[in-house]
Amino acid sequence: MEILHKNAKKILIVLRIFIVLNKKMSNRSLSPFIALVVGILTCTQVLLAQVVGPPKPRSAPPTKKTPAVASQEIDPLPSETAGPTPPPTSSKNSLPPVPPVFADDGKTPLYDIEKALNLALQNNFKIKTAQAGIEGKIGQLIVAKATLYPIIEASARISGSNQDPFGTTSTKTDSDYVGDWGTRIKITQNIFSGFANRNRIAAAKLEHEAEYFQYQATVNAVLFDLKNQFYTILLREIEIETKKETVKQLETELERQKNLFEAGRSTKFSILRIQVNIANEKSDLLNLNQELLVAHARISDILGLSWGMAPNHEPNFKIRGELSTPPFTLDLPSILQMARTRRPELQYFDKIAKASDYKAKAERASNIPRIDLYAQGDERNNTDKPAFFDHRAELSAGIQGTWNLFDGFLGKGRALQQEANRDVNLARKMNETSRIESEVRTAFAQLQEARRVIETQKENLQRAEESVKLSKLNVETGYGTILDVLQATTDLSRSKNVESAARFRYIIAIAQIEQSISMRFSNALSGTENKP
Repeated sequence: MEILHKNAKKILIVLRIFIVLNKKMSNRSLSPFIALVVGILTCTQVLLAQVVGPPKPRSAPPTKKTPAVASQEIDPLPSETAGPTPPPTSSKNSLPPVPPVFADDGKTPLYDIEKALNLALQNNFKIKTAQAGIEGKIGQLIVAKATLYPIIEASARISGSNQDPFGTTSTKTDSDYVGDWGTRIKITQNIFSGFANRNRIAAAKLEHEAEYFQYQATVNAVLFDLKNQFYTILLREIEIETKKETVKQLETELERQKNLFEAGRSTKFSILRIQVNIANEKSDLLNLNQELLVAHARISDILGLSWGMAPNHEPNFKIRGELSTPPFTLDLPSILQMARTRRPELQYFDKIAKASDYKAKAERASNIPRIDLYAQGDERNNTDKPAFFDHRAELSAGIQGTWNLFDGFLGKGRALQQEANRDVNLARKMNETSRIESEVRTAFAQLQEARRVIETQKENLQRAEESVKLSKLNVETGYGTILDVLQATTDLSRSKNVESAARFRYIIAIAQIEQSISMRFSNALSGTENKP
């Protein structure tokens, strides 16, 4: 439709120029037919302007202010009747640029969870690929709608011949040279196709909507991966700090045991045992640093960031946040119901199944008669007269019918193929529903388990810290051994790691539930959902 709007005036100008040249060349012309064509094109342009209006420039939808991470806002997926809201046409216009925040050195960018989410929506390559897929479906929809408009064809030919090229006759005349030329303009409009065109357009619309839901699913998956890696980095940093604190305590105890050994109040066994524990803790510390580096590499890929050529292989950005435990009051039946109605993967399979059904109807229409209206005008030179520009015109119009009586069951086979695709997508929808329900139940169970562990570890950490103090006091008074100190220190380190891991599982379980109900920007759910 945009092409017709852009080129209609050009076609009118060309035809008007042709009329002027035609009148100058000869008194006989195609003026009545050209006038008819000009009138048809003018009426078509006016009609399109009244029905659909002039083509509007494509622009990104108005951007919404991204809520804070702790805020409660759920992105509503479009309803079945209203149709999906178009995604942003380009990532650079979809969200405002993320303002840079730097670390203490003033050079290293610092990202919290909110800025990281916005940066992923702008730079992630999977999201950009999904946007490009929607653009392709828009083109497919334009192709399907092209059957609603008339087809205008123009052709021209010119040739010349010499009837006596070798000079066999004694005299040369003008009649030995023969020129031939002609022009043709044809307009064809389909008025009945057995409802094939209507079904193909309906299928293209559904596939475009399905591609949008696929885009939504891609965004949800990318944001979940981002949250997973973001909080993995925070967890590894906490574990590293805990290990460093444990190593520091063991090194302090090692110095104290060395002093006691020199005073004759300790043994070589105690010193060796502490040194072995320090070496083991440092080995674990190296592994944690490696895991932290891997997590940074994965999140940089999600954010679309490059590390550059740093010689120490350190990331050129930092993550800021905490493993908080926001309240959660939604129950399992509510989450399951929201997942069934909001999960974009389920709506994707539903749209694709309906599109396949329309395609099957369009293929079955291949054996129904097709009716077209046409108008054709020809102008060519008069070969009976020697003048090259002496011409004649012909005008024809009518109705043309085409009936494919037998096509070797081609249409039937294609229809059966589309019906099979419909059944496959419906089966995939059922399988995806079962998988999502299992995913929600697993995340909810993990959430409950992590909550209980966090509650029990609060008192356990206090006991572990008190145990370390008492073990050292017992060694000094002679009621304990160095093994008691090592065991108490190890227990304290393990208790801190268990509590941090429980917080991590709690947050990731919420992130999994957010993905299940297609909530993007919130990191904390409550029992009340904001209405759009």
